[in-house]
Amino acid sequence: MDIKKSLKDVIVLVAICAVFATVLAAVNSVTAPIIAERLEAAANEAYMVVMPGANGFKDFDISGKNLYPTVKEVKEETSGMGYAIKLETKGYDKGMILIVGVTTDGVVTGATCIDSNETNGDEKSYGNNFVGKDLAGAGAVDLISGSTMTTTAYRSAILDAINTVAILGGAQIDTRPEEVKFQDALEAALPGGKVFTKVVLLSALEGIDAVYEAEDGKGYVCLIGTDSTGIFLGVDADGKAVGEMSDEHKALAEAAIASVKANVAVDVDLTPYMDNSLIANYVNYVKKTGTGTYMIEIKTSGQYTANTPIVILVVIDADGRVIDSQTISHAETPSPGGAKLEDGALNSEFIGKNESECNENDYGDPTDSIIINGATFTSNAYKNAILNAFNVVKILSGESVDTRTEAEKFQDALEAALPGSEEFTKYFKVEIIEGFDSIYEAADGAGYVCVIGSDSTGTFIGVDASGVAVGEVSEEHKALAEAAAAKISATEYTDIDITEYKSSEDRNTKIIFRSINSVKKTATGNYVIEIKSSGYGSESMVVKVCIGSDGKILDAQTLSNTETPNIGGVQLVDGAFNSSFIGKNEAEAGEVDTVTGVTVTTSAFKQAITRCFTAVAIIEGGAN
Repeated sequence: MDIKKSLKDVIVLVAICAVFATVLAAVNSVTAPIIAERLEAAANEAYMVVMPGANGFKDFDISGKNLYPTVKEVKEETSGMGYAIKLETKGYDKGMILIVGVTTDGVVTGATCIDSNETNGDEKSYGNNFVGKDLAGAGAVDLISGSTMTTTAYRSAILDAINTVAILGGAQIDTRPEEVKFQDALEAALPGGKVFTKVVLLSALEGIDAVYEAEDGKGYVCLIGTDSTGIFLGVDADGKAVGEMSDEHKALAEAAIASVKANVAVDVDLTPYMDNSLIANYVNYVKKTGTGTYMIEIKTSGQYTANTPIVILVVIDADGRVIDSQTISHAETPSPGGAKLEDGALNSEFIGKNESECNENDYGDPTDSIIINGATFTSNAYKNAILNAFNVVKILSGESVDTRTEAEKFQDALEAALPGSEEFTKYFKVEIIEGFDSIYEAADGAGYVCVIGSDSTGTFIGVDASGVAVGEVSEEHKALAEAAAAKISATEYTDIDITEYKSSEDRNTKIIFRSINSVKKTATGNYVIEIKSSGYGSESMVVKVCIGSDGKILDAQTLSNTETPNIGGVQLVDGAFNSSFIGKNEAEAGEVDTVTGVTVTTSAFKQAITRCFTAVAIIEGGAN
C-alpha cells in the first residue's frame, strides 16, 4: 500500500468537503434571512386573511403560558374580535406552518397553510373546511384519504389553536399529549414503575379493560377504560392493590392479577401442520392454556404495506370467543390506519365476539359506524387476521378448512370450467348478453367462461373456441353460454374518426375529444369509448365505456391508472365503483355519489362517464 498516496487522497477529500461546507454555509447565510423574511411576510398577510373584517393585529406575549408545542406565535385582533395563531406541525414532513383565526368564543374564522413540504398539496385548501366550526365541529371534520398524515396534523393544529384561545381566556386545559397523560397515569397508579407493557389477556377479566405490567417487576396496573381518562388501579408484585381505591376496585384489581398469574400458555408444535399454507405462511407461533384457550401470533398484509405485514396477537378461548387482540408490529401510515392499530379503537371491535360476529364488521360499508375513514384496507387486514386465527384453531382441532382467498377460489373456478386454461381476462360487454353477470376470456384463445353470480359461489360455464359448452351443464345453461359466445364472435366494430372534434371551435367539444383515445361503434349502434381523466395526477386514468343504443351504460372498466393503489386505485378496480354506473342512462349516471375519502379519484371516473355521454351526443349530431 502506498501510504503517502493514501494520505494525500484523504487530505484532498477533506479539503473538498471543507470547501463544500464553506459554500453551503455561505449560501445558507444568504438564503436563510430571505426565507425567514418571506415567511414573515406570508404570515402577516395571512393574519388578515384568516380573520376577515379585522382592524389589525398586535403582538400577544405568550411567554410563561402553558400552550401547546405547536403554537409559535399569537396575534391579538385590535378590536377584540379574537386571535390569529401561528402553528408549526408535522404531517408527512416537518415544517407545515399554519395561520388560524379564532374568535374569543372559540369559533374558527379562517385557516391557511403558508409553508409546507407535503406530497399531495391538500394542506393548501383543507383549512376551508374549518371555517365557522367550534371545537366539537372542528374535531368532526373528515380527513382526506391519501393525505391522512397531512390532514390529521392539520386538524390537530386547528384544535390546538381553538384550545389556545380558551387558555388565553383563563381556561385550565391540560396540553400534554395523550401518550404522556397515559404514561403519567400508569406511573401514578404504581409509584416507581417506569416502563409498562400491555399484558395479553388469556381469560376475560371482570370489570377490567386492560392490564399493564411494569418491566422492572414492581407489579401491574389494571385499567378501567381505554385512555388517560380511565381509572388506573395499581397492584404490586405480590398481587396486592396499592394506593387509595374503593373496596370494589381493590377486589377487581387483585382478582384480575390473580387470573393473569394463574393462566399459563405452552407452545404448540406446528411441525405437523406446515403443509397448510395458512399456518406455514402467516402464523408465527401458537400457544395453548390448560383450559383450551389459544394464543396465536398471526400476520396479514395491510394498506400501504403489502410487503411488510401487520402482526397481531389473538387470544381465542375454548368457547370460541376473542378474549384479547393486540398489534405486535406494523408499518401502516401512522394516521389513521396505524393509530387505530395502536389505540384500541380497532381491536376492541372484536373482543368478546365469536367468529360469525367478528365477520359482521363490514369495513367497505360507509354507513357502518365503525368504519375508519381512510383506513379500510388496514381495518380489513386486521379483520382477516382475526378470522384466520379462528381458522387456525379449527385446523389444530382437526377440522378441514378452506384457507384459499376469494381471488384464489374464483381463479380455481374459472380453470375448472375451462380445463387447460390458466389466464383469464374479463370480457368487456359491448352487447347485451342474457343470463350472465360476467364473462371471462381465456388468454390462450381456448374459449370463454360465463359466470352467473358475483363471486366464487356462482355458476361457472365453460365454452370452447368453437362456441360449444364444455363439462357437465344443464341444457338451459348450455344454450345460454353458447348463445353468449356466438354473440361475442359476431360483434363487429367501426372506427369513428374524431379528428374534426379535437380541433372544434367549441371549447367544450375540443376539451372532451382531446381526452378521448378512440371511439368505436358496433353494428347494433353501441358506442365503445376509451377516455382519459385526471384524478390525483394529470391523465391519471384511462377508462373504457360502452353506451348502448338505448342510452344506457353496458359496461365501464378502468384500463390503467396511477392513483394511490390501495386508496383511490382500489375504487377503480372492476366492480368497485364502476358497477354503480352499469345499466344507467345519462341522468342516472350523473346522480351516482362519489366515494367519501376518495372523492378526487371517483369524481374523475364519473367525469369520464359524463364526457362519454356528451361525446356520443355530439357524434350523433347533438352539438359540435
